[in-house]
Amino acid sequence: MKKKIIIAGGTGFLGQALEQHFAAAAFEVLILTRKATKPNHLEWDGRSFGSWTDQLEGAEAIINLCGKSVDCRYNEVNKKAILDSRLIPTAVLDAAIELCTAKPKIFLNASSATIYVHAEQQLMDERTGI
Repeated sequence: MKKKIIIAGGTGFLGQALEQHFAAAAFEVLILTRKATKPNHLEWDGRSFGSWTDQLEGAEAIINLCGKSVDCRYNEVNKKAILDSRLIPTAVLDAAIELCTAKPKIFLNASSATIYVHAEQQLMDERTGI
């Protein structure tokens, strides 16, 4: 029986790389996503329980990559959406894990955040934007 890895929000750049890596290492990789387009995709809204919760049982790891892109204007609406899109899925995953009989061994939570100072007139990078 293959060991199972679950990646929440795993359809982006990093999630796809992790999916390929773990699949090549003979893991079963399941992706929690809003739009299931592949057989290993499980639909979820990032806010509530669903049939996906059964898949957490006995998983080796859950990797949470959920979050709205930070590539936007930092107005109040976007700042709230950025925070909520990270905090709410994390809380839902945590609550679902707590209900498992055979809890996943690892719960890794990661999301991007900008490191650059606010600037509208020049491009920022790791050398100039700090």
